[in-house]
Amino acid sequence: MSAKNESSYSKTIFLEDFNAYLAAAKVKDFREANIFANRIMSNAYLFDSKNYGLMGFVLKEIANDGTLVQQSKDSQLLTEFSKQTSKYLEKLSALANKDSTNLNELWEVFSDSLLMNRDSFMTKNEKVAYKKTNVEFSNQSIIKLLQILKENKNLITYPYNNLFKGFLNEIGRYVKNHGLSIQDAHMVTLFMMISRIDEYVKGTTLLQEFPDRAKKEILPSLEKVLIVAEKTATTKNEDGIDDLLWELIKKWRLYFLQFMEIQRGIPLREEKVVEEPTQSKLVDAIAKEIEKEVGTE
Repeated sequence: MSAKNESSYSKTIFLEDFNAYLAAAKVKDFREANIFANRIMSNAYLFDSKNYGLMGFVLKEIANDGTLVQQSKDSQLLTEFSKQTSKYLEKLSALANKDSTNLNELWEVFSDSLLMNRDSFMTKNEKVAYKKTNVEFSNQSIIKLLQILKENKNLITYPYNNLFKGFLNEIGRYVKNHGLSIQDAHMVTLFMMISRIDEYVKGTTLLQEFPDRAKKEILPSLEKVLIVAEKTATTKNEDGIDDLLWELIKKWRLYFLQFMEIQRGIPLREEKVVEEPTQSKLVDAIAKEIEKEVGTE
């Protein structure tokens, strides 16, 4: 990240976006907070400001969770979530106001927010059964899932696959019931972002075109993600995650510029081939219409 690009999206402008996010979160409007998180990532993308972009990513994930709680119409649950979240936003605020962003601290806050907000997404019976975290079980389960993804990566070229959603669904269960280590929480962000890229490709592709686009636009990124993810899950080495996550974020924001918002989960469309009428058919059709107009049998 060059000094020139970093200064273009200055700390002053970033803090304006960030403070708008905080104001929305304070009144429990996480939908609007999500808009401001997207704004941070868009500005960071335009000026290639990786650290601000990653901060925007974390803010977006917190806002997404808040939006789910908001949609539950449970005011008590929303109040409790907001109370918990305010603690992490205070830490992020302190981090944002520093001269430079410490990414290790950023991911610590992200991991802590996942752990502390577990109760917001557990049922009553789950709260009774899963009182303690078990991040080692989650880690071993993730290693198994990564192996399945690696062995079946070519399935992403199948038009109706939901491989990323299935993976993230399992991860969500581990987060909720057992918790994740800081390293695994950090690594899983790669799948959160590549899933969004997958949605854009699916949402803007005809059925017969999808396999080729998936091979070109999704599979190369997935192969990179799997290499970094396996290393992190097995050795707790997080090198390479931030750079790759930033690469995926920039790709996602480019899709947004190209297609804007798309409807998620829409089925791929089959192209309807309309037979073009031949010249003789057109002449016959015109002749018949003229005959009708002049009353000729």
